[in-house]
Amino acid sequence: MYLAGVRNKFSLACCTVCCAVIMSVGLIYYPKWQQPGTEATLSWDVSGYYFYLPALFIYQDLKQLKFAGEILQTYQPTPEILQAYQRDNGDYVMKYSSGMAVQYLPFFGVAHLYASLSGVRADGFSWPYQLAINLGSLLVACLGIWMLRKILLTKFGDVATGVALLVIVLATNYLDYAAINGAMTHNYLFTWYCILVWCTHRYWQNPGNGKAITIGLILGLMTLTRPTEILAMLIPLLWGVTGRNSWTERARHFKRHSGHVLRAGAALIAMGSIQVIYWLYATGKPLVYSYEEQGFSLLQPRIADGLFDFRIGWLTYSPALVLALAGFYFLYRHHRQLWRVLGIFMVLFLWLTLSWEEWTYGGSLGHRAMVQVYPVLAFPLAALLERVVRNGLVLKWITGLFLAACIWYNGWLTHHAHKGGLFRPGQMTQAYFKAILGKQNVPETYQFLLDTDQQYHGPRKSVSLLAATSFDGSPADPACSAADSNAVCIAPFTDRQLFEITEWKVTREWLRVTAEFSAPRKEWNVWNMAQFVVRLWQQEKVVKEKMIRVFRVLDANEPRRLGVDLRWPGVSADRMTVHVFNNWSPVPVVVDDLEVETFDPN
Repeated sequence: MYLAGVRNKFSLACCTVCCAVIMSVGLIYYPKWQQPGTEATLSWDVSGYYFYLPALFIYQDLKQLKFAGEILQTYQPTPEILQAYQRDNGDYVMKYSSGMAVQYLPFFGVAHLYASLSGVRADGFSWPYQLAINLGSLLVACLGIWMLRKILLTKFGDVATGVALLVIVLATNYLDYAAINGAMTHNYLFTWYCILVWCTHRYWQNPGNGKAITIGLILGLMTLTRPTEILAMLIPLLWGVTGRNSWTERARHFKRHSGHVLRAGAALIAMGSIQVIYWLYATGKPLVYSYEEQGFSLLQPRIADGLFDFRIGWLTYSPALVLALAGFYFLYRHHRQLWRVLGIFMVLFLWLTLSWEEWTYGGSLGHRAMVQVYPVLAFPLAALLERVVRNGLVLKWITGLFLAACIWYNGWLTHHAHKGGLFRPGQMTQAYFKAILGKQNVPETYQFLLDTDQQYHGPRKSVSLLAATSFDGSPADPACSAADSNAVCIAPFTDRQLFEITEWKVTREWLRVTAEFSAPRKEWNVWNMAQFVVRLWQQEKVVKEKMIRVFRVLDANEPRRLGVDLRWPGVSADRMTVHVFNNWSPVPVVVDDLEVETFDPN
């Protein structure tokens, strides 16, 4: 026993480091519970998972949610969007299933007791509730890392296990979803996958009723949290199956121990019945599809986009996990009893996850829906690392340098997803990514690369004014009462073509269209921002179009000269039009002094 303890000291040290990093990031670097509005712990999706608890235990109002308006106004967890949909009779139904509310319950209970006794506002969203859910989520993350070490040590050596822990925590987006956004489903499910694999391992060592029931309860809670996690039942069903004879023996086992299957199934159903009871109470129906128009396109999964797209590409933002995918080869070579079950599970999970029509999952640091299955990927990762540990010095150095770069990259991404501000979840583009990679600060106009892939920065030469207008005689608009009489007002929820050129001689490489913009207040919602659009036409066909969202840099009552750049296209164009599209915003925009220039890069 002593020698085993000595052998496992490295992985224990790595586990300790991982937990210390998670706690430090969550409590010191970015204490999310102290953040306001949509950056708070109880915000966006988390507020939707959580709403069951105050509705049930504080307000006793699970149907009409009359308290929600005051909560939204006071704490602004979402921009006036209630995470529920309204039925024809006026009642509300929660959008998200209740699994997370069940898991938050102990932390909520402690917070509510403290708030009630201390005189702090006991409304479900004041600081004790934010802190309790935040701290509870950090503890869940540390439990997950501890359990992951425990299960990896059953199959792999101490060094490979320890390095695998460091890779997952320091070199992937798990750090963000454990330490900062830990109240989301992915952190909790990560830990439940670890516990499920451990219980599965123990069950197949010595099958028993208690272990079967435990597996059923875990699967039920995971499915109650995210219904698609029902796929996780493949892990206990197929664990250890290696070939045809194994399939036959597995079938015989379940026939001999049918009571285990029935008890596990009953436990799963009992846990899932929590949601059925809520739906019956809220709607009178046992099954409700609360995602409304969102669904799956199982025949058209977005595999390539989900892996590599710059908006949320899984491997784009967690490239260290390429090693986990490569590790399936070594899992096949040396741990055949794991390769089949984990390989089948990962293929089906990836397919199902990326078949969701909202495949970006609202935007995140990398593909957040993959985070919960990192315990599964830890096995092939550790298999590869074990081979590296046993190989020569050159492979160790190559792997070490690659992982060091991934750790730096993940730290840079995590910082700029929060404090640094350069990373823009759900909006990232290849052009913007290349422009900011490795930097700590960039000019604010770089934000326009989130809208366009062509923006010239730097000195220009051979600048020539092609056309200009000051909009003299433009009609007044009461929506822009403070505007200059010679400026153009783009009223709320309207579009306007500002300018058209039908004759020109372009001899330069670039076109730049600029104008002076102002507005009485700022539009903060990116998708509502007014767009400054330049189009090149060949007869009635648009051959090139570029645009920027002006409110990315435009503030209230502060006029700014903003421009759209585009390279001269390789096809002919007979006219150019300039537009402002303000379709979705209640904020008017004033435009003045438009100029069209041509130039070459210096």
